This record gives sequence, structure tokens and C-alpha cells, in this order.
Amino acid sequence: MEPGRASFLLPADIPELKVLELALHQEYGSVVTLIAVDEKFVEVGISGSWIAEDKDAHEGMFLAVMSDRIERFIYKLWQMSEAHISSPA
Repeated sequence: MEPGRASFLLPADIPELKVLELALHQEYGSVVTLIAVDEKFVEVGISGSWIAEDKDAHEGMFLAVMSDRIERFIYKLWQMSEAHISSPA
């Protein structure tokens, strides 16, 4: 087990992204960050802990503490981004 950071991308043009940014800032400060990658995507970075069988393992589990509300909202945005990315332009 060791401290770590995980991240994933969301489209920058999802309107609810501003709501997420405000909620994250109010509840978590610097534990969760949103960083613009380019004009199309933002990176959501989350601090937490990596847990694996041993220190050299390539597979494991990432754990982070967050409220149910924020977790559901992030999941909703991720689902929206999947539909957004896979829809024809």
C-alpha cells in the first residue's frame, strides 16, 4: 500500500464540468484537481492510495475518499463523456 494519484480525461465542453469543479474545490481543495490538457479535454486527478499484492505488482486497486454525491456526479460525467466521445461528429 502506498500513496498515489489516479487520473482520467473528460471532454472540456461538458457543461456540468464547471459544477464539478466548484463542488470539488468546496469539498476537497487540492485532493482532486482539474487541469486543462488541451482545448478538448481536462484531466481529473484524484489523490488516494494504491493497494497491490506486492510492491512490484502491475495490477492493484486505487482507493480514494469522497462523498457519495461527488462520486455519483463524477460517474455521471464519465457516462456522459463516453456517449459524447462515441457519438459521430
